[in-house]
Amino acid sequence: MASDKFIPKIGDTNRIDNTPGRTMRGAIAGLMADSGMIRIASGYFRLSGLVELEDDLRDFFNRSPENKIQLLLSNQYDQANAETRKVLDIAEDPVEYQSEYFLLDNQFYRAIVDWVQTGRIEVKIFVDSKFRQTHSKEDIAFLHGKAYLFSPSENSRNGDVLIGSSNFTYGGLVKNRELNIYSQDTFSPIKSWFEEMWDQYAEDYSEKLLQEFSDQKKKYSKPKVLYTPIKYLYWNLGKYYGEKTPETLDMRIKGIEENLPYAKHKDGNKYFAHQFIGIRHVYQQLQKFDTQILADGVGLGKTLEATSIIKLYQQDLATQDDHRRVLILAGRRLREQWEDELRNAGVSRDKVDIATRQAFTNWSDEHLQEAAEIYALFVIDEAHEGFLRKNNKAYENVQKIIHIARNVQGRTIRGLLLTATPWNNSREDVIRLGLLFLNVLKVPSDRQYRSYVLTNREKLLYDTKDSGKYNHQAYIEFWKDLFYQRTRTSLANEKYLSDRYPTRQFPLENDDKPFVLKYSPDVSQALSDTLERLISLKLPYQDTVWQYFGPNVTSNINLRQRFTLLRMVDSSNAAFSNSLKNIKKKLENFKEDISELKNAGLKEAKQYFISKIDSDISVSDIDDELALDLFDNEEDDQQFDHLSSAQQNRINYVNEELTENTLDEYLNRMLNDTTADIQSMDEILSQWEIVATKDEKEKIILKKIKEIVSKGSKVLIFSEFAKTVESYFNGCLADPEILKAGVGMVEGSKSMINHEECPKEEALGRFSPQSKSYFLDGKSEISVLIGTDAISTGQNLQDANYLITIELPYNPMRLEQRIGRIDRPKLNGKNNIYIYAFPSEEVINAELRLAERYEDKATSAKEDTEGDFKLPFIDNGEYQGLVSGSSLLEDTNQNKETIVASVQEDEARGRAYYYYAKIGKVFKLNKDTLFKPYSFGKKCESIILCQTILFDINQKEIKETDPDLWDIATGEKIPFVKAENIVHKMLDADAVIAREEATHLLKNASQNEEEVLKQEVQDYNSNLKQVTDLETPLSYIAKIRETLKSGMKEYRNNFKEQHVNGKKFNQIVDSLSNRGFSKEQKQYLQLLMDSDGKISTKKVQENVWNNLNRFVELFDGEMLGLENSRNDYARKANSEFSKLKVVSGLISTSLN
Repeated sequence: MASDKFIPKIGDTNRIDNTPGRTMRGAIAGLMADSGMIRIASGYFRLSGLVELEDDLRDFFNRSPENKIQLLLSNQYDQANAETRKVLDIAEDPVEYQSEYFLLDNQFYRAIVDWVQTGRIEVKIFVDSKFRQTHSKEDIAFLHGKAYLFSPSENSRNGDVLIGSSNFTYGGLVKNRELNIYSQDTFSPIKSWFEEMWDQYAEDYSEKLLQEFSDQKKKYSKPKVLYTPIKYLYWNLGKYYGEKTPETLDMRIKGIEENLPYAKHKDGNKYFAHQFIGIRHVYQQLQKFDTQILADGVGLGKTLEATSIIKLYQQDLATQDDHRRVLILAGRRLREQWEDELRNAGVSRDKVDIATRQAFTNWSDEHLQEAAEIYALFVIDEAHEGFLRKNNKAYENVQKIIHIARNVQGRTIRGLLLTATPWNNSREDVIRLGLLFLNVLKVPSDRQYRSYVLTNREKLLYDTKDSGKYNHQAYIEFWKDLFYQRTRTSLANEKYLSDRYPTRQFPLENDDKPFVLKYSPDVSQALSDTLERLISLKLPYQDTVWQYFGPNVTSNINLRQRFTLLRMVDSSNAAFSNSLKNIKKKLENFKEDISELKNAGLKEAKQYFISKIDSDISVSDIDDELALDLFDNEEDDQQFDHLSSAQQNRINYVNEELTENTLDEYLNRMLNDTTADIQSMDEILSQWEIVATKDEKEKIILKKIKEIVSKGSKVLIFSEFAKTVESYFNGCLADPEILKAGVGMVEGSKSMINHEECPKEEALGRFSPQSKSYFLDGKSEISVLIGTDAISTGQNLQDANYLITIELPYNPMRLEQRIGRIDRPKLNGKNNIYIYAFPSEEVINAELRLAERYEDKATSAKEDTEGDFKLPFIDNGEYQGLVSGSSLLEDTNQNKETIVASVQEDEARGRAYYYYAKIGKVFKLNKDTLFKPYSFGKKCESIILCQTILFDINQKEIKETDPDLWDIATGEKIPFVKAENIVHKMLDADAVIAREEATHLLKNASQNEEEVLKQEVQDYNSNLKQVTDLETPLSYIAKIRETLKSGMKEYRNNFKEQHVNGKKFNQIVDSLSNRGFSKEQKQYLQLLMDSDGKISTKKVQENVWNNLNRFVELFDGEMLGLENSRNDYARKANSEFSKLKVVSGLISTSLN
């Protein structure tokens, strides 16, 4: 079929001019597919034009014996009037067509002859003399009109018309820049004109045309050679790479999807493509390995995917009449989101329990025993918190439950772990998460990591010192089997993905330096002075015990609250003013408490300070909101235990430091510090009045909001602080233009639209009705929504394209959560989102000064609670913008050893498999096909699908590798998804080339394939060397040799009893340091190691001295010679004797 076939349409696209995608060949092929009668009037009609539509013409005539073509030609073949036409300058130059060399299939040519001879193609020629009998002599007696008429049958009154300049030649259909128009309303008059010419002014020309075709065949054609079709390569892609999509499972997932309370996307689905494929993949892998780690980036919908998997699992349990339950371990702050998504996915809530990780760490042995009996599936959210170390209490509890369930009760128990950061500090983190629920007995025997786990040698999967001494291939296998990760960046970069994530734009960061808010001089000076005084405050009431009785280091709690104060300054005057008043009040209350203690005794003082410890550690002293940042994430059990340790340390400090002799001294210090802070606070409040009277930042942001809504767009605005949200909400209400667009606010339990309170669901729904599937019921949409981070998770608000973050969070994960509300595939409009931040220069400078003070004292603070005060948007003392923070987050989530799963690859594998299954297990190539298995294409990459048959230096076959895809022009491996996309687009675009050209191209390809073979051998040997070095390092072999040599005398009786020749044994032992080892030999040598990788005397005795015959039998085989094997490895491949087997190939006609 014509590769560019299309159906023309009325309107702007009805012009057909042979530009790419708009050829006459393509238009004719498209209209021919639904026609039974075709009428063609053309000045010239040549074989080159028929060849362009070979497959389409075959299909047309095979479809029905009634199908017919009427061909009306000009009389350019009539030599009698040639001179007249030449004088009148109406003849077309036949020299133009002499350059139309073409490849002609003999069978197709015979079919053309048959169609003409049997009248299925009727041919007539316009005759000048007949025309002149009824027309004026001055009329031009030449048929110059070109018209193509398509209709269902000969008598149809309606049909399609192509009319314009194109003759039925290669030039007219493809090559020349023509002008033709598609129409339907002109069918009737043009049909009448054609019938008039056909019936009254034309005569049969069939035999003469066949003679012309015979001449053209001899002069201009070359035999068409049958090559392997490109479809063969695509079929092989399906065979080797395709994955059958489980239809039953897909139907079950679709059933869950139908009931989701979400809007449908452009493709008619409610799940995004990555979510649907993720659910399918993780569910299947969970069945295979009893564990999966869903490691998608922030905001991609891990919770929805997990609840959908829980629903599938509940269906499985019900089918098996298994009454066990599902346990979800999640932090308190995530519980509401889990409840919502469980309800959305239709999960039976009465069969699901939710517990915090902290509570789980305190479960008794009886509780763990019960858990093993009643839970079939564990789902652990934020699994990187508490499950990265084997000695963590949470990790130990899970292991106990698994042991009871699998080894004692014989039950299947599975674990689904969720985390956006599977790699926190080292590669070991990945291994620990993967091993938590892994059922190693289910791991396929061909996985290299299987033996490591079985023999407690998982250290070969990672390297704590990061020296690179680990089995990279085994690690990759481990990751691919157990982890599934996609990020926003990876999805946005997947150009073949059906759902495309929007491109992030940072309009204020397009210059060399990102935007920083600069205040007027008086405000700037007052603000700088205020901040300097603020970070210098002692604040004795904060973590008092640590400050006065502990080590001489800054309290992490104290530092966190100072940083949060700086964020408040950057947020709004309202938020900061409120906090300043609270600080002064706290100082005054603390001063009263200390003054009273001066009149009390030592016992009362100790009780006061000890009672203060819990509140200092667990409660913020500035604002209730600050509790969110005391620990930015829910503490893992290690932090929880560590927190208890911190409390105990503080109690010890009180008892050790506070005595009758020191009591007055400490109380006086506290009073003096508090008095000084109160005085400073008075000065701060006085200076702050200068700043507070005019919130310049709020004015700038409100101006930006007005600018956005004036364009008809929507903007989502985030702040960490309730006071700021309220202040900006009121500011929007005060602006008539913004108010007219509609303003919503969500803060805690309070939600409003304009001046009225409303349910939270209404505020969210009226802001983003499409994404929330919200029925407006006559109410208007709103264009502005302001909220705290309470709506930064679990909300789809992508009706908006703009986001403003009022202050910069210290954790880029929080910023990512905010952006994630609108960073989702768009339902309509442009696929871009715009993100704004307005940090102030004065606050950034204060943050830097505070960070410097912290760094000076941080070294000794390890025994205090965890504290991490990185400034992710700042580098080398300068603000780098939001992009830097987002990049940091991507770097945190990914590393060189993690593999981001490709959603587009899953789609491609399913597409390729469907094609393979449709054709069947056998692809029948024509027996006359030349140059199998190579196809040829124009303007494409040169791709081969190949396997390597590896031979060693002794010409003995080692193995046949799995298929690989190579771009032989660049000498690089090509990802399957790219190859699939290229080949899929070219299924009907086989290049028609002469045999000589094909021979030349394959000669070039052969030279390139030699380089591919060398690279395949090199890759194999590199991996073989790494594994050999790891598993049987020379130092280890030398120690084995030494152990066996020295033990021969001690165990000489064993040689006699087991009838083993000691001399032969000694020769084998001597050879160990100068030989390679087979897989079986390496496994045997590994049996001699203990769990630390050292030689075990007990295992040597059991495996060697007590079974000498086995040792001799195993190692008394072929070995490499001493003279050439010192640096060689077992079964090393040799490129001279190895062979490349091309399964299928696509060679570009431009291959040099």
